[in-house]
Amino acid sequence: AWSPDGTRIVFWAEFHAGETAIMVVGRNGRGLRNLGYGAWPSWSPDGRDIAFTYGEDEFSIRVMRSDGSHVRRLGAGWLPHFSPTGRELSFSIEPGDGAIWIMRVDGSHRRRLTQPPARQSDHDEAWSPDGRKLVFVRGNRIWVTNSNGTNARPLSH
Repeated sequence: AWSPDGTRIVFWAEFHAGETAIMVVGRNGRGLRNLGYGAWPSWSPDGRDIAFTYGEDEFSIRVMRSDGSHVRRLGAGWLPHFSPTGRELSFSIEPGDGAIWIMRVDGSHRRRLTQPPARQSDHDEAWSPDGRKLVFVRGNRIWVTNSNGTNARPLSH
């Protein structure tokens, strides 16, 4: 993912024995840095922080400064995505919950956003630019919901 100012790229790499690391590199390919163990990174809108998935016995969401410092655990979950305001994160819970959840970036006010039917899951969410809606995939359809979880409806047939 590109940093908000377009100067850096954050990604995760898998090494031997399934070890993963969050990596940052300049847009010119220079300055590659390993920021530590993790996967599925997401930039904050101001570029100061990176949210990511940390997994050992369970998946957890963590946030760190973009230089790899000040790592803090926010709670169980994976695949975090910053809202456009940078005040909230959307994420999934493992194992098998299937819903999209939202919490504040300090880990508080965790709430279930979507209610998928049995044996289905909601995933690959993306925030609208104003932060008022999220789109996501359920089955083979694209859905949209308000960021408070109301008015979920399919956009595709």
